[in-house]
Amino acid sequence: MEYKIILILIVILLGTLGPIQTGVNSTLSNYLSHPSQAAFISFLGGVVIFSIILIFLKPSIPNIVDLKKAPFWSFSGGLMGACIVFGAILIAPKIGAATYVSTFITGTIIMSLILDHFGLMAFQIKPVNLWKLFGLSLVISGMMIVNFK
Repeated sequence: MEYKIILILIVILLGTLGPIQTGVNSTLSNYLSHPSQAAFISFLGGVVIFSIILIFLKPSIPNIVDLKKAPFWSFSGGLMGACIVFGAILIAPKIGAATYVSTFITGTIIMSLILDHFGLMAFQIKPVNLWKLFGLSLVISGMMIVNFK
């Protein structure tokens, strides 16, 4: 249980980076000719960091046979990340950080409950119950309060 609490605290800390990243990328886009350039620079920074990580960890090169076994949709993470970053750059400055993040989190919770309930995409089956629906209702209520006073 103590280990899980530490992981939860780390995830909360990581969650604080989302709105900061959105602000950083949006600020950068103000100095460039198009928001897509800021998204590109953001992902380029990620490529540099992961290149350094790979140099130090020295994992084996992926086997093409194993890669062919992966479902086609398992390669779409970068596409989704690009959509999230580009959407944040375009939308967050117009609606504000709190509105953007509270709405984004609401969508995240809804999809998370669906993925867990049906055990999709390598998640263990964790059925939706009344407590989880109550938690979702609190998230939606919070989002509504943040967005509509």
